[in-house]
Amino acid sequence: MLSEQFLLATQKQEHPNNINIQDPPPPRTMKKTLKECFSSEIQELIPDIVLNTEDYKKGLKHIHTKYVSETIDQLQHNKVLNRRPPEVNKQERSLSRKTRCTLSQLRSGYSTYLNSYMSRIDSNIQNTCPNCQGTPHDTLHIFNCPSKPTHLTPDSLWDKPQEAANFLGLHDEEEI
Repeated sequence: MLSEQFLLATQKQEHPNNINIQDPPPPRTMKKTLKECFSSEIQELIPDIVLNTEDYKKGLKHIHTKYVSETIDQLQHNKVLNRRPPEVNKQERSLSRKTRCTLSQLRSGYSTYLNSYMSRIDSNIQNTCPNCQGTPHDTLHIFNCPSKPTHLTPDSLWDKPQEAANFLGLHDEEEI
């Protein structure tokens, strides 16, 4: 991404490394240059006339958006849901930072609230639920624990963060 963005910047007339993408390659190439690697990628972003600031900024945004989309498409399944996670509901923004962090940790399965996680850190901690002694004590179990029934599911960490925080007793946490 950064290489493409830099190569695009070299198309600005005032850039110290200004190059012409149309020029043929040198007769003897020792190593591939950015131009050889990425000129085809940025060709569509370069107007026939001089690259102005507005077109340059649009090009940067296009390159960035392309790489972010590719990265998101390549993300692994969430280990709690065993599938791609949904987007987090915007209502989470109204929660305290500490609560949002805890919900995020629970979404990943790496939270100090989970004995499954804590038992990996400290061998003295058992991977069992403190309420029902069920095992493993992970995010899925929290929402299915027979000693604390709820209509919420692990998806609620994404879809209904305020309800999930209330169920987990996180609503009383104060911002520090």
